Formats: sequence, C-alpha cells, structure tokens
Amino acid sequence: MIDYVYYKNKDKELDLMKAALYKNSRVVEVEEIKKPEIKDNEALTKIKYTGICGTDIHIHEGLHPRTKAPLVMGHEISGYY
Repeated sequence: MIDYVYYKNKDKELDLMKAALYKNSRVVEVEEIKKPEIKDNEALTKIKYTGICGTDIHIHEGLHPRTKAPLVMGHEISGYY
C-alpha cells in the first residue's frame, strides 16, 4: 500500500509518500519518497489500496526484461483525489 505522509521541518512542509520500491531481484522495500509534482492537466490520487499482478511477480523475480531499479511498484490501485 502507498500512502502520503506529511512532515513539518522548521516552517517548511515536506510532502513524502510511502512506496514499494523494487531495488533488485527479489528485493522490494517500503520507503518514503518525495510526492510527485503534478501538471495542470493531471490529478494526484491518494492511494487507498494496491494489488499485485503477474507483472509485479515477474519484476520481483527479476524476470521482466524492461525493468530497471529503482522502480516504484504497484499499478493495480484504488483511491481518490
């Protein structure tokens, strides 16, 4: 699951989110990364749940030919904006 985490740092708010990061074959770690900046024609969605699909399994096993680490995983999502 990916979720936003908000921190305050000496009068400056840093927007971070949790993400499942593919690091290497069979290595996926949940880390806090910077929330993406969006353009005028885009929407930022707060993710409530994310699923695992066959592609994610192949990535995790190191079998997906076009995957390069680091990679934020989880494209089967539901959420709101």
